[in-house]
Amino acid sequence: MQIGIRDWAVHSDNGAFLRFLYSSGPKYGILRQMKVNEHLRNTIFEVIDNQINADDPPETALTLERLKSERFSEFQAKQLIGQAVVIEVIDAIKNKKPYNEQRYLRNLRNLPKEPQE
Repeated sequence: MQIGIRDWAVHSDNGAFLRFLYSSGPKYGILRQMKVNEHLRNTIFEVIDNQINADDPPETALTLERLKSERFSEFQAKQLIGQAVVIEVIDAIKNKKPYNEQRYLRNLRNLPKEPQE
């Protein structure tokens, strides 16, 4: 089953996801977590891979290539892109708001600078 950012709320354990994010460190817990949650990281990377494979939005693949050209490894680049994904997931779940594509694309353009809410 492919999971995209728009499908996240339907195909994930929202409560566990939010508990992880809020208990793992400042902001969204992705950068300064005490223990790596490999399942969560792999799920976020799956979202990124699905966006790249579907070319939706095309900016995800372009951002990955740009970050790699800036000497980030593919893994590091996906971690950075994952921060922008997580902003959208949290907003959709916590505030029951639809996916904000404009903010997502803005955050991708600004990477490696930390994404803004």
